[in-house]
Amino acid sequence: MTGFLSSAMMLSDSNALLAAMIASYAIPIGVVGWNYSNFKSTSISQIICNHRVLVLGSMACMAAATCAYEHRRVTNANTNANAYVVGVYKGGFACIALLLVSIFSLVLIDETHFAHYAFAATGFGAILAFTWVHSALMQSPMCAAVAAVQFAACAHITHRFTTDGDIFWGEVAFIGAFALFYFYLHLISEDDSKNGGQRRDLLLRERRGQLNGEPDFERAAFGVAQSR
Repeated sequence: MTGFLSSAMMLSDSNALLAAMIASYAIPIGVVGWNYSNFKSTSISQIICNHRVLVLGSMACMAAATCAYEHRRVTNANTNANAYVVGVYKGGFACIALLLVSIFSLVLIDETHFAHYAFAATGFGAILAFTWVHSALMQSPMCAAVAAVQFAACAHITHRFTTDGDIFWGEVAFIGAFALFYFYLHLISEDDSKNGGQRRDLLLRERRGQLNGEPDFERAAFGVAQSR
């Protein structure tokens, strides 16, 4: 019983869940990388459709860890944040759920069918929506950089798809930017949780103009507390 409780506590930790996501996602990355270097496939979809069983197994593990992670994010927000932040996190969770449905559909439906491309577009849209939803809260240079890379990758993919069909590197750039953004959110969330949500609350108050034109005593005090 004690061992089960210890395992449950570990799985509820966001760092452990993120590690599980990375570990399970490493398998599809390895499959895609090996196949591209040896067979020069033109898209990620082409590769995963040829290795359905292995990819589905690893993606199922990643989906479970991701849903648990996002649920934990929303639960923490319900406890420590205001309604706006809770709404942002719930919107992000919905985007992730839509993305997971799209990924499983991509793996199960052959790329020769129109539905495959419809789910691909849905998955890309879910990633863009997730980035936009969280960027609306954070509004940092990192958010702007990730959004710029994602839109540039979308333009590249659209152009190459209508010409020679080789969209592999565009997909890599798009997914890589999303992975970097997700990891960035994790670091920000961990830092914020250690400080009792002070950074997030300060950002929200700044967005509402409560600190505009006033002496920035609260920000200065927060910076001093951080340096100690």
